[in-house]
Amino acid sequence: MPQRAAAALAAFLDRRRLPVLVLFSVLYLVPIAQRASHKPFWHDEIYTVLLVRLPSLRAHWGALRDGVDFAPPLNGFATRAVRTVAGTGPVAARVPAMIGFWVMALAVYTTVRRRGNATLALAAAFVPFFTAAYRYSYEARPYGLMMALAALAWLAWAEAARGRRRALYLPMLGITLTAGLWNHYFAALVYAPIAAGELVRAIRSRRIDMSVWIVVIASLVLATATLYPLLRLSAAQTQHFWVRPSAADVGDTYQFLFGTLAGSFTWTILVMAALLVAAWRWPAARDPELEPIPVHEIAAALVAVLLPVLGVVLALFVTGAFVPRYAMPAVAAVAVVLPLTIALLARRAPLVDVVLLAALVAAYLGSLPALSRVVPSDPIASRPLLVRSLGTPGRTVGSGQLWFLQLWFYAPPALKPRFVYLADPDLALRYTGSDIMDRNYLALARWTPVPVERFDTFVDHHADFRVYAAGSGWLLDRLRDMHVHMDIAGFEPGGQLYNISLRPAPAGIR
Repeated sequence: MPQRAAAALAAFLDRRRLPVLVLFSVLYLVPIAQRASHKPFWHDEIYTVLLVRLPSLRAHWGALRDGVDFAPPLNGFATRAVRTVAGTGPVAARVPAMIGFWVMALAVYTTVRRRGNATLALAAAFVPFFTAAYRYSYEARPYGLMMALAALAWLAWAEAARGRRRALYLPMLGITLTAGLWNHYFAALVYAPIAAGELVRAIRSRRIDMSVWIVVIASLVLATATLYPLLRLSAAQTQHFWVRPSAADVGDTYQFLFGTLAGSFTWTILVMAALLVAAWRWPAARDPELEPIPVHEIAAALVAVLLPVLGVVLALFVTGAFVPRYAMPAVAAVAVVLPLTIALLARRAPLVDVVLLAALVAAYLGSLPALSRVVPSDPIASRPLLVRSLGTPGRTVGSGQLWFLQLWFYAPPALKPRFVYLADPDLALRYTGSDIMDRNYLALARWTPVPVERFDTFVDHHADFRVYAAGSGWLLDRLRDMHVHMDIAGFEPGGQLYNISLRPAPAGIR
C-alpha cells in the first residue's frame, strides 16, 4: 500500500509537471520579490547599481578596467539589460540573481527527474531554499547567476556524456562554462567535476571523448582571453585581500552554505530513519524509476560536493583570496546528490521521498507568513545623528569602509555631497592589512558621484571637520596617531560622531 501511494504521487507530479513547476515558480518568485523590495542595498550591491547607471557598456567596461569592481562583467551587463526596462530599484537590480536561483532550481529538478522520480526531483528543487544560496538569490551580485550557470553546465555535461542530444548539450556546455567565468572567476571550480567525470569515463570506456574536451578547453581559452585585462588587474590585488585564506575556511564554508539545512530537519531525519528500519524488516519492491547512476556521474558528483575544499586549496596556492560564498555552486551539487543518495539508500522504503518532499514544502510554506511582518528599512532613517551632522555646515567624513557607501547612497540627495570618504591605500594597508577597498573607492570616485578624497589632500585643506564612525576602518586610528583634537559629539545605535580639529592648541594650553 505505501509503495502504491508513493508511486501514485510520483506519477501525478510527473503528469502535472507543468502546473507543478508553475506553482513552484510562483511560490518562489512572489516571496523573493517581496523580500528584495524590503531589503536595502548593501556595500557590494551598490557597486553593481552605480556601475549599471554609467552611460554605456564601454564606460562600464572602462570602470572595471580601472579597478572599480573586481567581479567580471556578466552580472553587471545583465543588470544593465534589466535597467533599460525596469530601472535599478531594489527588485529590478536583483532580477538576474533571482532568475539565476530559479534556473538553478529547475536545472536541479531536471537532473534528478532524469535519474529518479518526480517526487525526488521536486524535493531536490526545494533543497536550496534552506541553504545560504536563498539569501544570495536576492542580492545584486553574481552569485545567483553563478549557481544557475554551474547547474546548467553540469546538466549539459551529464546529458552529453550519456549521448543524449549532443547537438544541443555540447554547445550548452561551452556557453555556460564561458559565461560562468565571465560572471565570477571562481566559476573555474565548476570545471573540476566535469574533468573528474570525463577522466573516469575515459578510463572505463578506454576512449577519450574529444568533443567534450574540445568544448571544455575552448570555453576556458575563450573566457580567459577576453577577460585577460580584468584577470591581470584582479590577480595584482589578491595579495592584499581583506581576509587571508586558511584550512579552517573549509569547515566554515560548509557551515555557511549548509548549516541551516542541517539544523532544520532533525525530526524529518528521524522519520526517514524509522522508515528505513521498517523497510529492512518489511521490504517493498524497488522503485523501477531509480535507474543506476553511471560511475562517471558519481565521480563528478563527489568532486562537486567537495568544491569548498577545492576553493580553499585554490586560494591557498593560487589566488590568495577566498570567502565562503565563492563556493556557492556546491549548493546545486548537494541539492542533486542529497535526494538521490537518500533514495538509493531507501530504495525499498518508498515513503522516504514523500516524507522528504513534505518536510521541505511544509518548512518553506511555514516561513512565508513571516514576510507579512517585514517592514521596509531605510538605513539612514535610523541614524538621526548622522543626518543632523550632514545638515550642519562643514564636511562629515565616514570612517567605516563597509558602511560608508550604503549610508551615502541612502542619504537625502541634497546632503550626499557633504558626506565624504577619505581613502589612502597605503594607510589602509598599514592599519588594516588590506588596501583593496580604498583602491576601489578611489576608482569609484573617478566614474561616479561618490565623494571620495585622498586623506592627505583633505587634511591639508580642512582644519576642522566631523567623523561619523560606523563599522571598522583605519581613519580614527590614523587621526589618533596624529594626535589631533578629537571630541565626541554624540552617540546613536551603530554610530558615533566626533569633532576633529587639526588646528594647533592656543599658546599656554597643553
